[in-house]
Amino acid sequence: MRQPSRVLLVDDHPGVRRMVAALLREAGCEHIEEAADGQGALARLEKATYDLLLIDQDLPGMTGIDLLKVIRGSARTQSLPVLLVAAEAGREQMIEAAKAGLNGYILKPFGVEDLKGRIERIQTRLAAAA
Repeated sequence: MRQPSRVLLVDDHPGVRRMVAALLREAGCEHIEEAADGQGALARLEKATYDLLLIDQDLPGMTGIDLLKVIRGSARTQSLPVLLVAAEAGREQMIEAAKAGLNGYILKPFGVEDLKGRIERIQTRLAAAA
C-alpha cells in the first residue's frame, strides 16, 4: 500500500518532530510539514491539504484530542486520517479519542515498522469503509 504523500506532524518538541519526520521519510512519506501546537496545525490546515495528520497527545494550549475535535468539526478536514502519538494509553483518553473520530494511535517510543503498520491499518480501514 502506498504511503501518504503529504503529512502534517504536530508536536511541541523540535527533537521529537525531527525524529518522527525521519521515521516518516523512512516509511515512504514524501512531504512532511510540521507544527508545534494546535493553533499552528489549524493554520497549516487552512492553507494546505494533507493525506495524514500525526498529533502528539500532549500539546501546549490545546491537547491532541481537542485538536482532533476541531478537525472533525470542520467540513474541510473532517475526513482527514489522524494518528495520535501518545506516551501512554490512558483508557479514558483513548475512549474520548475514539468517540471524537480518531483513526488510530501509536505509543512512544516506536520505530519505522510500527509506524508503517499503523498507517497501513488506517489506510486499510478507510479503503474498506469507502
